[in-house]
Amino acid sequence: MLSRSYDFTRKIKETSYDKSNGQLTIMLDAGISRTYRDVPQRVYDELSKSSNPNQYYNDRIDGQFGIK
Repeated sequence: MLSRSYDFTRKIKETSYDKSNGQLTIMLDAGISRTYRDVPQRVYDELSKSSNPNQYYNDRIDGQFGIK
């Protein structure tokens, strides 16, 4: 299981990724947690390295993968 905290953002607070089943969980600042399925690891890696993870999330994740 991979995870990362985002203290510098207002929207995304934390992410975790389960390599075994491709599930990406994103914790938002409002206490909302969303788990996406069938997410390639490269998407998690790109999100983790993004200089603007909120924008990456909006452009490349939200609405692009099924929600568990």
